[in-house]
Amino acid sequence: MISRLSWPSFVARYDLKIDNRFNEPPLLTLSNYGILCGGAIRRIILKQPLDSDFDFFFLENKHTENLFEAGNLLTKNKFKKVVENQFAQTWVKNDFKIQLILNKYKDIEAILDSFDFTICQFALHMGILHSGEYSLWDLGRRRLVPHKITYPLASMRRVIKYAQQGLYVCEGCIQTIMQAALDNPSWTEIKYID
Repeated sequence: MISRLSWPSFVARYDLKIDNRFNEPPLLTLSNYGILCGGAIRRIILKQPLDSDFDFFFLENKHTENLFEAGNLLTKNKFKKVVENQFAQTWVKNDFKIQLILNKYKDIEAILDSFDFTICQFALHMGILHSGEYSLWDLGRRRLVPHKITYPLASMRRVIKYAQQGLYVCEGCIQTIMQAALDNPSWTEIKYID
């Protein structure tokens, strides 16, 4: 089940500070092509500095066209593509990093379902905050809860990162990741976006 909330109302209710980059190109214009998801939204909700990347996901019905337009927009705004792999294109300008996710998704629910932890299940699209069923609850409790572990090695790296950010990691979380690695050992060698 996905929750949908008005982003402007949510921001006002919790007195969240929105980074100026959200209201100017390229982020403002990129939202015409892709859906901002994950860590940037989580950091705003937690009132943390936006010192991570901005991840944009694309829906399958216009994936190629929107990805192309997003790349043109970033080039026009003097971003440089520094990495491209099977998962993402990474664009950088100074300390501003944007990732364009290359996987195709049927809808926002499919995007949120692809995340490994509930605290990552956030999407911002057309003024609506979409979140996983337990995402706001787990984030408020600062607990790292697995949702779907597809790439165990990448998820374990992210556990370390989130623990350093003050999130609580229980024994069950580690056990779930280890079991996923044991069940599918070939997955442990796959690199994924962090």
